[in-house]
Amino acid sequence: AFTFWQVTYTRSRYDELIGAPMRQAGTTAVVAAAILGTIAAANLVHALTFFHTLKHFPHGATSAGVMKGLQAVLVFVATGMVFCGRAGGEEMCF
Repeated sequence: AFTFWQVTYTRSRYDELIGAPMRQAGTTAVVAAAILGTIAAANLVHALTFFHTLKHFPHGATSAGVMKGLQAVLVFVATGMVFCGRAGGEEMCF
């Protein structure tokens, strides 16, 4: 039901909600679909590796929890390296 409503609502307002913002950003539907496909593929790989860890690593849930903590730290550090001095203010730096 939700998908039907979403498609029905969006189809009649496509240019206002999707087309105009894409043109303003200078992109096309093909590029947007490629970006969404890449994000979907990355999420699939992430989910598969997470559940593989739960099933095959010793003490799977604990190992997965430790790796999630490591992931959070690495994302924090990488974000600081990428955005410090480029976007925002001092809050982007540590």
